[in-house]
Amino acid sequence: MTITFGHDSNYLARLRREKFGQSTIHLGELEKLLIENSAVTEKVADAFVIGYDINYYTNAFKFFMFSIILLKTALKSKHLHVDATYKLLWQGFPVHVMGTTDRNRSFHCYGISVCNGETTAYFEFTFHTMKFAIAKYFGINYRPKVLISDAAISIKNAFQNIFGVDQEIFVKMCWYHMQRMLVI
Repeated sequence: MTITFGHDSNYLARLRREKFGQSTIHLGELEKLLIENSAVTEKVADAFVIGYDINYYTNAFKFFMFSIILLKTALKSKHLHVDATYKLLWQGFPVHVMGTTDRNRSFHCYGISVCNGETTAYFEFTFHTMKFAIAKYFGINYRPKVLISDAAISIKNAFQNIFGVDQEIFVKMCWYHMQRMLVI
């Protein structure tokens, strides 16, 4: 038996389509979902959308989701871990994951941003929206001092553009990416 990985012959892709239907979504449908999930709930653990931007002319979109309790974790930390992963969405768009680690090396997520790119502008949106949310809900001007990420220039530039270059900022490469570079 030969298994090929084409669109129609991929078992998981076919199973997903049969069970859940098409994995595509139109920008209008996305905007409707974002509006419906933008209301702040009284439950501090419920996730909601704090900001989004959709450009119908360029088919570009970005949105940021968090919960109050997750974002509250940011108030206790001066270092910020940021990276993008492509393994969370069926559509293959990058998910920008932001958070921190504690002394036990456990990761604590602040929020996630979904965009259709990894440029400086997309990461600026992510950082700006998080900074705005912390100011809005906690009245604090959030300014982390340490950025931990892969070696992406877009993340570093966006971090400096939003949180300022007037302060001393340390950019560190995360352990996983450092180990991967040593192997290559």
